[in-house]
Amino acid sequence: MKPVGHGLKTWLQSKAGNYVATGRSRYSGTPDLWMVKFNDAGDTVWTRSFGGTGWDKGWAITPAFDGGYVACGYTASFGAGSYDMWMIKVSQDGDSLWSRTFGYGGREEARAIALAPDGGFFLGGYSSSLSETYDDAWIVRTDSMGNYMWDIDLAGEFQLVVFDLLATDDGGVIACGHDDPGSGGTAMFMAKVDSSGDSVWAEHWFQEHVSRANAFIALPDGGYAAAGLPVG
Repeated sequence: MKPVGHGLKTWLQSKAGNYVATGRSRYSGTPDLWMVKFNDAGDTVWTRSFGGTGWDKGWAITPAFDGGYVACGYTASFGAGSYDMWMIKVSQDGDSLWSRTFGYGGREEARAIALAPDGGFFLGGYSSSLSETYDDAWIVRTDSMGNYMWDIDLAGEFQLVVFDLLATDDGGVIACGHDDPGSGGTAMFMAKVDSSGDSVWAEHWFQEHVSRANAFIALPDGGYAAAGLPVG
């Protein structure tokens, strides 16, 4: 059966030379979170779909220390609210090991995931439940089994969303994304959170019209380089 709608959002290369991607697929009814593993020749090793009766989607994926993979995104099929952050752990063979949801009564999405030095995970995205009007950037820290450890709400004056995460050697995490300060334009932002979930610093680069940081990397000199969307 061919999917009537599908899309891959993020992929990674495994140590064995294979690749694993996540996104969403729709064979019938509502979309599911979709994971695909393929080799360096482009041959499919396995595919898996996870979901329920609601809309479900994968946004990002990371390897785990044990050789498995953890994908994150959102689910409207499970959890506490209309949409919740969702993370799923699978083995190297794509077998489901566990899943976790995080959310409240509104809409929560995980747009990024990073593997922590201790084998746990950072999830980053946004929550509409933490402020009365606008979305707040939201980071959730879990242990290696996906169990909740702490979270931090990076509230802005208007909408704030995390698009990428980078775990740091000190146990913290750096996030980048989109900030809407409500001044006729938007801003790229980066923020550092320490290992206890406390904010260390935040920087914003404003531009008229639209701008956001979609991804970033650490540089050899200790700095960071971000790439995103400038329109002006």
